[in-house]
Amino acid sequence: MNNIKILIAEDEEFIRKSLVNKVKMFFEQAIVYEAEDGRQAEEIILSFKPDIVLTDIRIPYLSGLELMKRCNVKCKFIVISAYSDFD
Repeated sequence: MNNIKILIAEDEEFIRKSLVNKVKMFFEQAIVYEAEDGRQAEEIILSFKPDIVLTDIRIPYLSGLELMKRCNVKCKFIVISAYSDFD
């Protein structure tokens, strides 16, 4: 079985590192990539084709929603946010 590839795109370092640690704890064989902004996330998605992308809805340069639209790859997106207003 192939290792699952997961990308965590989050601009707040503490949150990103916490998510990476949790994913590694529950999925020991997972390959986990990190991105601190939308441009970096897009590069990782197009280069490494992760199975799952966990992205903040509001990250610099390219929002999580824009990322989903631009990256036409076969992967699952999970959008996270601490915001209560999405206007």
